[in-house]
Amino acid sequence: MSKKNTEETALQKFFRENKSLTYMIPLLVILIIVAVIINVSSGNDKKTVKTDSKAKPSETSTQIDTNQPQVDVLPQIIRSDNTEAVEQQKDPFESPMKLTGIVYSSLKSTAIIEWGGYSYIIELNDIVGNSKWKVTRIEKDSITLDNGSESIVLVLTEKSDS
Repeated sequence: MSKKNTEETALQKFFRENKSLTYMIPLLVILIIVAVIINVSSGNDKKTVKTDSKAKPSETSTQIDTNQPQVDVLPQIIRSDNTEAVEQQKDPFESPMKLTGIVYSSLKSTAIIEWGGYSYIIELNDIVGNSKWKVTRIEKDSITLDNGSESIVLVLTEKSDS
């Protein structure tokens, strides 16, 4: 029985010398219990996700709402400003092409052209939309288009703040 008193005395002596541990150990125990509870509750959520992901593809396809607005995912080479179909004109002089941006590089340059309600991201030797105009040169502030019989140069203009 004296052995038990000696151990208690040693334990009491240890806590007396290290008073910060008398507060830290119960706090640590509480934190461990909270962490276990959170882990168990998040584990239940994962199980429900797993059971939902085992649904047949035919069941999930009937749940898709087609009335929701659609999202365009980048990168798109051709973009339309209008949601309605825009009839493209073949001649850029009827509906002027506008050069709105250039990313110039000695290896691979890219230009952005707006024409007929669409924006086109084009590179060297690309054809603009459904036209016969082909990009023959991209420079720092202009591009050259050719349709076989004619050639035009589109110059990058700065946007005004007004």
